[in-house]
Amino acid sequence: MSTLRTNKIVGNVPDTGTKFTIDNDSTCIEGNSGKNISFTQGLIKGYNTVFDQGDGSTKRTLNISSISDEGTGHLHYTHTNNYIATSGYVQLPNDPASGTKGFITVAVGGSEAPTASLAQSNLFNTSSALVDGKHSCGFAGELA
Repeated sequence: MSTLRTNKIVGNVPDTGTKFTIDNDSTCIEGNSGKNISFTQGLIKGYNTVFDQGDGSTKRTLNISSISDEGTGHLHYTHTNNYIATSGYVQLPNDPASGTKGFITVAVGGSEAPTASLAQSNLFNTSSALVDGKHSCGFAGELA
């Protein structure tokens, strides 16, 4: 096995960012456990750090082209790059530190069913009622 050690990878064209291709069978070794992790399946592929339903503001996002407020406590996330299939990714709910329980729900059928390009998020209070608040989440899985 070869070892590559570097402090920085630089693209061929200065000031345009660095882009490189990772094959589907590429893995990395996780430092603490020593386990192989697939680059195409084992990493976060999208996130929303905070969407505030009170004022509609968004902090940082990755692989989310839009967030729409669908009503009290309910959001839709549209992915910039689709996932391989509806069941090909997982959504990680928001932090309940603000007195809420964040759940990203997956409805069965109908217009609320997630797709490879659309996910939904619901925010509940401690009495399990939908409430407006600050949503955040992450997405992991295989991109199409």
